[in-house]
Amino acid sequence: MSNGAVNLKKIIKKLESRSLPASLKLTANSSNLLLIEKCTNDSKEKTEFILTIRIENFGGHETWWPIEYLGQNGESAKSESQINGRTLVNLNKQNDLIILAETWAKALEAQLVTQTVGNVLL
Repeated sequence: MSNGAVNLKKIIKKLESRSLPASLKLTANSSNLLLIEKCTNDSKEKTEFILTIRIENFGGHETWWPIEYLGQNGESAKSESQINGRTLVNLNKQNDLIILAETWAKALEAQLVTQTVGNVLL
């Protein structure tokens, strides 16, 4: 079993400690749900995608599980469903969402490195 979106968690925490780019909005929906909204570079009002993360704490260790993706063109993926008051997780879809989140984290990290190098060169 996976450890969730480890790189995404690391990058978002690093960005939070500095300052989030204007194109990112973080919203805590509840004590264990985080919405990450990525806006387009053109406009802060136009959403590129929304990624919903479930944060679970086990023994002081925080794990981020991507559970839903909503794109600007209507594309979506959801790994959880509610049936008879229980939450069921489709592990194949969740794995796909983890891959998506980790790929996006690599892009965010590259952007962060570019900004850091650019600031040093100035």
